[in-house]
Amino acid sequence: MFGVEALKDSREFSEARFTDVTAVQGAIDEKETFLANLGPFADLLDQYASVCNEVISLFAHVILRLLETINNIGSPVEIFTSSCSFLLILLYSIFHILVCEVTCLIIWPFRTLLNLLISHPFVLTLISLFLILSCTTFIVIIKGISVVHIGNTSMQFIILNCRRFTHIIFLYFHPLIVAVLHFLLLPMIFSWDMCTNFIGMILVSKSKRLRRHSSICGTDDVSRITCCICFIHEKSILLQPCNHICVCAHCVEELLETYEEPLCPLCRSVITSYVDVYI
Repeated sequence: MFGVEALKDSREFSEARFTDVTAVQGAIDEKETFLANLGPFADLLDQYASVCNEVISLFAHVILRLLETINNIGSPVEIFTSSCSFLLILLYSIFHILVCEVTCLIIWPFRTLLNLLISHPFVLTLISLFLILSCTTFIVIIKGISVVHIGNTSMQFIILNCRRFTHIIFLYFHPLIVAVLHFLLLPMIFSWDMCTNFIGMILVSKSKRLRRHSSICGTDDVSRITCCICFIHEKSILLQPCNHICVCAHCVEELLETYEEPLCPLCRSVITSYVDVYI
């Protein structure tokens, strides 16, 4: 009795599983058929999806590296090396997007046109007939011109038709060309904005860090020996006019480069000059 029930349950489970697999396989076949019917536009969609994937991956990598840099704030040397490595990775990613993806997008119209001509001989035949008829019409018009005024008339004919052709191209194809160029330059614009914003964030965080370290300079045993800003190097700079010895040579250069009017970490007076001393 129990064996019969188990056999029925296993048969029902197998039928349900076979139905689910058949439905999934049918959906996959329908998707592949839809992509095959798109023809040349499937390549464009594939390239666009690849560019979007690269841009999203780059943006996510930027966020992760930025969070890692913020969480691992240490000495100025570590921050400098981390920033340099991050910028190198960012530049490599941008170069990869520009060289690979944008190049594929630029080449796509020519490749699609070539595939269209190869796969559709009727279109190639029509284009050939159009070129032959155009050349024949041009030759007939040139032959109908008087031999005496052939030079002037030929130049006038060419100039008039060139102006008309240029006007038609500018009138009908100019918005399309602008839209295509804007679409191709979107990854470059996005990467440039992201780089400028990240550099601005690095400069702001650097100035905040200097102010924070300057404000917590104390009078304990460590502060009496080491620099009040980095707490790594020994004090070796005499600030003037306050005559305080509280910073090292590395930090005083950062203070002078970061602020237009650098202040002493102890008395907050303006630093006009400094002297190297040895303790």
